[in-house]
Amino acid sequence: MSRCHVCGKNETSQPVCIHCGKTYCRDHISRDNHPCFGNPGMGKKVYVGAWNDNLNPSYFEEDGFDEEMEEMMRKKEKLENPGVLNLFTSSPTLCIIVACILFFILINVFPKTLSYLVFIPNTTFIMYRPWTIITHMFLHGDFNHLLFNMLALYFFGTFLEKRIGKKLFVLVYFLSGLFAVFVYSLFSPNPVLGASGAVYGILATVAVLDPSLRVIVFIFPMKIVHAVILFAAIDLFSGIVLSGLSPVAHFAHLGGLFFGLIAGYFIKKKGLDRGRTRYW
Repeated sequence: MSRCHVCGKNETSQPVCIHCGKTYCRDHISRDNHPCFGNPGMGKKVYVGAWNDNLNPSYFEEDGFDEEMEEMMRKKEKLENPGVLNLFTSSPTLCIIVACILFFILINVFPKTLSYLVFIPNTTFIMYRPWTIITHMFLHGDFNHLLFNMLALYFFGTFLEKRIGKKLFVLVYFLSGLFAVFVYSLFSPNPVLGASGAVYGILATVAVLDPSLRVIVFIFPMKIVHAVILFAAIDLFSGIVLSGLSPVAHFAHLGGLFFGLIAGYFIKKKGLDRGRTRYW
């Protein structure tokens, strides 16, 4: 039982005005008798709820409340149960991971396709197959190469896309990959493939935006900024000492890392960082 705020009438399941928080009987909750509505002609919306789900005052539909609530519930349900397809399409990081896996399967099932997708630092080749500037980022030489790149991309990519938004994340990722292959081309004429340069760019961007973030490197916990310095030192040393001997594109790593630092600085300076959204 509830009591009407106007007439004091007691009855079950009286509606509650969300605007003023008071209970009213069916007579005084109407447009004509309920003061919260003001002048209906002014288009003022007042949301009214009820303890009884069967109670559905006619003015709900007139004010568009039912439609708004239905749309809100649809969005809420979509967020809580996105489904497998929506889950992947809603995250550019997951889309990239899926694409890399599919390309890995493709070049192993049809090895001849590799020559059409790998990037070769040669002007004539680039003019003949310009798409390789992008496709090489989705290729990996072996399973370990794919596994470690995708693990790093998943953890840092999903973190960063929540910090800066999906569109800006995609921009940083691919520009890091492009700059990485550009730097690599200055030091080596050999074919190159892999997402490492782009992943290094994402790693460096995160380091600039959240330098105190703690990560685990070779079983040792450390701040991400220290991890970036460590990786840069290893790649610089390996690139110089093992030049021409190592199959790893160390200068591509350094190129992606450098671009990620610039991107992180720009994002931070322009206030495009949304702030930390989760901890891990």
